[in-house]
Amino acid sequence: MVTQIERFLKTKQLKKEQDVNKLSKAHFLKAQDNMKYCHESARLLSAFPSWIIVSAYYAAYHGALALLVKKGYSSKSHQATILALKELYPLSQKTILDLHTLSNIAINDLETLKEKREIANYSISISYDKIVADEMREKAQNFLFIVEDLLKH
Repeated sequence: MVTQIERFLKTKQLKKEQDVNKLSKAHFLKAQDNMKYCHESARLLSAFPSWIIVSAYYAAYHGALALLVKKGYSSKSHQATILALKELYPLSQKTILDLHTLSNIAINDLETLKEKREIANYSISISYDKIVADEMREKAQNFLFIVEDLLKH
C-alpha cells in the first residue's frame, strides 16, 4: 500500500531534507515571530480580525513545517503538510491538548486554522469578529506549545 508520504514525494509536494536541525529550528523561529506579530496585531489592530486569523494560521503552519522537517521532509503544500504530520507523528486520542503528543485535537485545530485563514484571505462576503480571531490565536498558540515540546524530544 502506498503511503501518503510516498504519494506526496512522487508528486513533489514533499521532498526529503538533509539539514533537518537547522531548518527545523528556522521554521520554529519563524513560527514564533509570526505568533508575536499575531499577538501584537490583536492588541493594536483589533479592527482587522481577519489579519489576526491569517497570522495565527501562519504561526501554526510554520510550527507544522518545523515538525515535518524534524522527520526529514519539507513541503510545498499546506494539505500535504497536515496529512504527512498525521502519518509521521503518533496521534493521541486524548480530548485535551497534550504537550507530549500530537493529538487529534491539535491536528483538528491546525485544520480549523487553515480553513479560517482561507476564508479570511479569499472571501469577500465574510468578516470575522474579534472573538473568532482570539479563538484562532489561542489555537495557534496552543499548537506551538505542542510543537515546541515535540521538537525538544
